[in-house]
Amino acid sequence: MVYQVLARKWRPQLFEEMVGQDHVVRTLRNAIVLGRVAHAYLFTGQRGVGKTSTARILAKALNCKSGPTPTPCNQCDSCKEIMRSESLDVLEIDGASNRGIDEIRSLRQKVRFSPVRGKFRIYIIDEIHMLTNPAFNALLKTLEEPPSHVVFIFATTTPHKLPPTIVSRCQRFDFRKIATSDILTRLEQIVKKENIVITPEALGLIAEGAENSMRDAEKVLDQAISYTEGNVSEKDVANLLGMVEKRYLFKFTENLARADTLANISLVDQLLDEGKDPQWLIKSWQKWLRNLMVLKMGGEDLTFLSSVERKEAKSQASHFSLKEIVRFIDLLSKTRQSMVFSSQPQIHLELLMVELSSDFEMDNLALREPELAKIYQRILKLEEKLTAKSSSPMTEEKKEPKKEKKKEKKEEISLPTLETSPDKVSYGKGDEDKKFHQKWKLMVKEIEERKKTLGTILRKATILKITSDSVTLGVEKPFHKETLSRKQNLRLIREVLEKFLSSSFTLHYVLAEPEHKRKIEERPQDQKWQTMVAQAIDLFEGEIVKNTTRR
Repeated sequence: MVYQVLARKWRPQLFEEMVGQDHVVRTLRNAIVLGRVAHAYLFTGQRGVGKTSTARILAKALNCKSGPTPTPCNQCDSCKEIMRSESLDVLEIDGASNRGIDEIRSLRQKVRFSPVRGKFRIYIIDEIHMLTNPAFNALLKTLEEPPSHVVFIFATTTPHKLPPTIVSRCQRFDFRKIATSDILTRLEQIVKKENIVITPEALGLIAEGAENSMRDAEKVLDQAISYTEGNVSEKDVANLLGMVEKRYLFKFTENLARADTLANISLVDQLLDEGKDPQWLIKSWQKWLRNLMVLKMGGEDLTFLSSVERKEAKSQASHFSLKEIVRFIDLLSKTRQSMVFSSQPQIHLELLMVELSSDFEMDNLALREPELAKIYQRILKLEEKLTAKSSSPMTEEKKEPKKEKKKEKKEEISLPTLETSPDKVSYGKGDEDKKFHQKWKLMVKEIEERKKTLGTILRKATILKITSDSVTLGVEKPFHKETLSRKQNLRLIREVLEKFLSSSFTLHYVLAEPEHKRKIEERPQDQKWQTMVAQAIDLFEGEIVKNTTRR
């Protein structure tokens, strides 16, 4: 016996077997029971969702020996002929190859003839949108007032290409995309009855790769069985479709949490060398990050995850904020769009890995406002130059107030900002504080080399209090405090701290009060601001347009 593919062997033969189209099935069954069968139906929807199968079931229901009935017997001669596509009363026409006016004129002449065996003469025209405009015009009159024994069933994936005059003469049914869970359930039934050995992860990957099409899912399952000789694993399906196994998605996300961009770029190169589809890589990672986003919001609607995968998802979700995950998904979407017409998807993916690991605020600013980002960088450079040039005289003038504080023996020690050289300042705790400042400058330098923005914020922070196992830092803006408190930044700072200090040493961040900043920066204000303004004019090649007196 000739082998029959799974998509044909397991094609629905009854309304009850249709998957994911309950709204269509219910309407058609009730129409048959109530005797309200229309003369023309239009079935629309994406490929593989059951349009033609439903048309055949409807044809059997109308022409069954015991019909019209919502449950055709599939045993009478009429039902068997329709199932074998041999019925003289049910004509299936391909609209793509019979699209001219001559074919429609021939059809108009045939509709006058009575059925041979059944009660209705049924015309199923697939891809009806392929007909020419003259052919549509020739069909209009017959479609509006056909003989009582004729039923038209049209199917199309692109209903917007049909003339409104055709659509208005039909009862339209929009077939929905089949949910991945429904596809998975149907595949489980098939493999059980076919005695196929396949892992749950492989079935889930097939259901996901079908993209809401039952026929595509059955086709891939058939192909996977041939590929593996009946013992199908997740890796087999991934190799067959060019998809990415979940373990790689875990690795991508772990590297992202550690800001290990080079590791992700190497992983991208490896997967592309193995023949993985770049589009599938992005789509699969988007779905994984979507699960992390749902978990972050307290939801439990996770897509086909095993207990191990759920545990992994919860662990990885803790590494990011909701805002970061949303940004990751947005960047993946933009990269996916940019790759559509590109001949170099690898470059786009490598650039994506760099963007994902870059600083959040600066990255967004550079993307949305490149000119503003350049100005911001110039301001940072100006601030560094002004601080460097003004630190020496400020340090000399701060010596005396610090000596007075030492005599008062207060527990809390107010220290200069990091730009001030600790070697020229007397501190309340003597050499111990000097050693900390020397180490602190080295720590900040190393952090800045590994993450520029984070190092810049720490270098500008103010040391408010030093104890034996902790330091309290004052930062200027809430944004700086939020950046320092992010988990991935805390991990980086912790690594550097443990390199120079004891493992129990901690940092605390508070917003610096204006009064405190003014105390630290006490000096003749006029000379200070005149110097800073002069340097700013020199750096930006500007001029003074309005002179105001600083209070």
